Amino acid sequence: MATILTESGVELTPDELLDTLWLARRMPADVSAPLARAVGGVSGPGSDPEPESGTPDDTAAPASPAPATDWFAPRKDPPGAGATPPPADGDEPAPLPAAQPHLALHADADRPSSRPTAPVRPLRAPAPRASRFGQLQLGRSLRPLKLRVRDPRDSELDETATAEATAETGLTDAVLRPTQARWLDVTLLVDDGTSMLLWQRLATEVKSLLERSGAFRTVRVLGLDTRGPHAPRLARRPFLAGAAPLPPSTVTDTTGRTLLLVVSDGAGGAWRDGRMREQLGQWGRYGPTAILHVLPRQLWEGSGLRAARWRVTTRRRGAANLEWEVADPVLPTELAAFDGVPVPVLAPDPEALGAFAALVASPGTSEVLPLLAASSAAGLPDTPARAPQAVLRFRETASPEAYRLAAHLAAMAPVSVPVMRLVQQVLGPRFDTGHLAEVFLGGLMRRTGEEPGPLLPQHRRYDFCEEARGILLGTAPAVELLKSGRAVADRLVRLVGRSPDFPAWLADPDGMDQAAPGSEAFGWIDRRLLRRLGVPADVVTASARGPARAPAVPEQPAADEAAEETLPEFVDAPDSPWLSLGEGDPRTAGGWRLFARHERARADEGVFLGRDDKGRTAAIRFTDQASMEREAETLRALKGRGAPALLDVGLAWTATNLLMENGDPPYPVPSLAHRVDRWGPLPEGSFLGIGRHAADVLAHAHARGIVHGNLTAQRILPFSDEVCMTGWGVDRRSEDRHDDVGVLASLLLAAAGPGLAPGLRAVLQLCCGPVLADRPSAEHLALFLRDFGLRPGREPVVRRSVPVGVGDDDRKVVLDFAEMGPHGSVQGPFAARAALLYTIVNGMARRLYAPDEIRFVLVGDARLYLEPAAARTLRQVVLQPDTRDVDEALGGELHRRSILLDQTRATILPSPPLGPVVVVTEARDAETMAAWRRALRPELGVHLLVLEGTADPATELDYRIVLGDDGAGSLTYGGSPQTGVGFRRLLTAPRVDPAAKLTDEQRHAVFMGRSGLVQEALTALQAIAAEQRDLLGANHPGTLSSHYEMGALYLKSKRFTEALSTFEYTASRRTTTLGPEHPDTLNTHQQRAYTLNRLDRRDEAYAVYSAVLEGWRSSVGEQHPATLLAYHNLAVTLIALDRYDEALRKARTAHRGRAQALGGDHPSTLASAHELAIALLGSGQENEGMEMARSLYLQRVRVLGADHEDTLATRRLLGDDPFPEA
Repeated sequence: MATILTESGVELTPDELLDTLWLARRMPADVSAPLARAVGGVSGPGSDPEPESGTPDDTAAPASPAPATDWFAPRKDPPGAGATPPPADGDEPAPLPAAQPHLALHADADRPSSRPTAPVRPLRAPAPRASRFGQLQLGRSLRPLKLRVRDPRDSELDETATAEATAETGLTDAVLRPTQARWLDVTLLVDDGTSMLLWQRLATEVKSLLERSGAFRTVRVLGLDTRGPHAPRLARRPFLAGAAPLPPSTVTDTTGRTLLLVVSDGAGGAWRDGRMREQLGQWGRYGPTAILHVLPRQLWEGSGLRAARWRVTTRRRGAANLEWEVADPVLPTELAAFDGVPVPVLAPDPEALGAFAALVASPGTSEVLPLLAASSAAGLPDTPARAPQAVLRFRETASPEAYRLAAHLAAMAPVSVPVMRLVQQVLGPRFDTGHLAEVFLGGLMRRTGEEPGPLLPQHRRYDFCEEARGILLGTAPAVELLKSGRAVADRLVRLVGRSPDFPAWLADPDGMDQAAPGSEAFGWIDRRLLRRLGVPADVVTASARGPARAPAVPEQPAADEAAEETLPEFVDAPDSPWLSLGEGDPRTAGGWRLFARHERARADEGVFLGRDDKGRTAAIRFTDQASMEREAETLRALKGRGAPALLDVGLAWTATNLLMENGDPPYPVPSLAHRVDRWGPLPEGSFLGIGRHAADVLAHAHARGIVHGNLTAQRILPFSDEVCMTGWGVDRRSEDRHDDVGVLASLLLAAAGPGLAPGLRAVLQLCCGPVLADRPSAEHLALFLRDFGLRPGREPVVRRSVPVGVGDDDRKVVLDFAEMGPHGSVQGPFAARAALLYTIVNGMARRLYAPDEIRFVLVGDARLYLEPAAARTLRQVVLQPDTRDVDEALGGELHRRSILLDQTRATILPSPPLGPVVVVTEARDAETMAAWRRALRPELGVHLLVLEGTADPATELDYRIVLGDDGAGSLTYGGSPQTGVGFRRLLTAPRVDPAAKLTDEQRHAVFMGRSGLVQEALTALQAIAAEQRDLLGANHPGTLSSHYEMGALYLKSKRFTEALSTFEYTASRRTTTLGPEHPDTLNTHQQRAYTLNRLDRRDEAYAVYSAVLEGWRSSVGEQHPATLLAYHNLAVTLIALDRYDEALRKARTAHRGRAQALGGDHPSTLASAHELAIALLGSGQENEGMEMARSLYLQRVRVLGADHEDTLATRRLLGDDPFPEA
């Protein structure tokens, strides 16, 4: 039963289904049931039932309809119509027959005119679903994307860490941690061309699926134009005529956290001439991007969206399409290479969506997917053909089902898209939307003339020319065409209450509209269905009897009502944005009578003004239902603070209090945009007041988790000493509070003009900066504008100082990065360094001004110093445990900042404010420190903080802090002791942790060993390992780390037997404690295999290396540097065993992978090339091996130099004549 319900579009959980069955057993089964009374019009118990003579019997012959009169004259009879003669002239209309009347449904209507057509009344007829798969099936396919990650943009209280910090410091200080948020956003781009009207319902279902799946933080829907001369372009809503275009870069997310999904049928010209493929390649450089092809697969080849199947491999979650590795499923890469950025083309089915979701969410996997291929530039013929030739061409290219469907549509045309879908569905399961698309795109249907009033695009009418209609109608039996009309009515019965609806017109003698000339009824419905469609009983009766005796004359409004609608003076006044209502504008909204509209409003969207019976005046905003619900919910939460009060809510509109200025007469408060357009840039006093109050409104909303999402100058209403913002939740484009601050700052900059003080301009430019972490919060911006107003002329100062200790005079000792820096070092015991780092991070990251102005990047093991561990979860703290990635990340940030500074130097604009970044690292070699210091220029705003042990050599930087065990120490700067200051204690007392103390001593011993003091380091490590075994246990990772370092020192001193014993001991315990595939375990086995090689036990080394290779492949993937190193070591071992053929395969894999991952000139790549040359020579491939060796020699000379030992080793491979003459 659950399966049947799901396939029917009703998805119930097991609990809901059990509740329904339990309730069904206890409901009355006769005609007195409430549902039976509501649907069938049966009276309840105790009342006289309505005669059932009008209910057709399933076994009886079809009933005859009411006699046709002059007001109802269709071109063909409804199904089952008999030969009842019309009444004679002068006779009364015949009495209502026993059979139920069948009334015609029309897809189009006109306003009353002199043309004699049938009168009709509008109603809403249900439309069918578009997807042939249930939402449950499609939703399950998206489950891999339901990942949660830490959100650095939002924080929550960490109760445990707060209690811990309070107990340690004695101060009540809240500790925050990032909240858990959905991993991805999704942007849905809907191709809104004419042919996509068939698939608009499918696009809506896809949007609902994405929203209900729970896999995405936000779902954003935009329109995509692929047909115009300037395509591709975006619009803020699909299928919205006249919408302002948006550039394609609007949806580019440089963070890679947005999934881009394009819904299209490939019919637009931009798909065929390559413009869309180029744009998709641009989007695919930043995040995962895919196309949802709405056409059936058999029609893909004829569209502009052609696809070919390729094997796609990813190496990380959420990788951009540009990072994917693409290969032919069968052929090798050398024979079939993919050109361009891969973009998947997916069918709207669970299998395709599931494969794509698994690819995006996996840290490393492969899937075979259809990828977008280059399309032919040939499109549909531009020269219109005559009807016979057009029908013949359609017959030759279309499927038999499409040709038969065209005949049924021609019998009912003109029709709208929902009617087309109804006709297609009633013809049976062999006919799908693909066949309807063949008819719609076949060149036979054209849009009709003017529609009756404002209609949505999907409700526009399409028709065949009369000549084509005649040909098509001659291809199908008349009986079959008549049956399809009755089938449409049956289909409507099944869909009522379960599907969205579309406008239709019911034949009614009292109707105010008229059926369009030539309009054919697409179905006939009886009285029971009319009740379910919401048509009143009196209308049903009147429709069955015939036309009314006399046309109804509209009543004139009363004199007081006419006076009440007198327009205020501000309506239609010069420079006023409020205009009187025009033709096609709505007149009422619930109990509100509308009298004016905003100049930007349209018939179905925008702001209108209205009055109610209580005399209240309100701003009525018409929008879609989802936006209306969001706005109403938001206004209720804000409770009138910086937002208008909510007065009333309708199906697709909200009524809010209208703010009025105290003028003579009063007039609505003008928006910020209107003020600037009329009176010019704001003076500084008004600017500071408006900016501060607007920032206060956003801060109030953000504190309650509310984001505006689409702030404009028209939605900021400054009045008196307040600012009101409108449009909350309407057309929300962003869920990020940083975007609110950035948009407000850009609006204030535009309103201020060129005379803005440099200090104010600098802060507002900081709010608009490209890095979200550098933007101040709304609360911070409001405080700054308030302080600036109290002290005019004061320039903003980005604070970069923090108290770190207490001096002998009980004054706080302040570390100022700007004056004493920018770079410095801290030397002392581990506990003291950890206490100082906690003081700096906690003191700067928790200030009111700091959350958006500073970041701490903890490199490598520097993260271990930040205690308590909760401090590491601050959103201002960035952990970089892999030191190999630091140089690249830091170089990218420095490059970005340098570009910004260079751009400002070339203009007259002030330098952009750059948020400070503090890079915290342990002491590294002198060459690295010198290179970093040269790169970190003071104007870039990046500071270096080096943590040194007590025995480490001092790093010469700008300031230096020396600490003792008790936290006392000194701070010197400027290279002179005279500029220093002493302090007797740190603000945070050092916690003497025995385990941390041993870890600090271990690091110092390792540093000694790398400096050449091998024996001293071994002695120290042996003592440290013994203490760690007693304190932590033999299997503790810290203890095993000391044993590993001892093995490395044995290896360095060529004590191979002792090294092998130490590595075997460490590997066995790490396997038990950490697991066989832990990186530390695999590294230990790798060192063990290397030691076996040095002892000439190569068969054992080969076995260990093979196991290590499998471990790396299963844990980190095929192309990880650790896996490639294992391939390289295995090739070296096989060469030593004279197994050159096997070594050749391993060496090729290592060389190819390292060349792709590291580059062709990287020393590791050159090392693998050396082993590959040896394997080629050893396997008898002399020519290829010598060519490889010659090329490698020239590379090593260029990269390493001619005298480098690796270069000389390659030179020895070439023999006495390395470069023989040709």
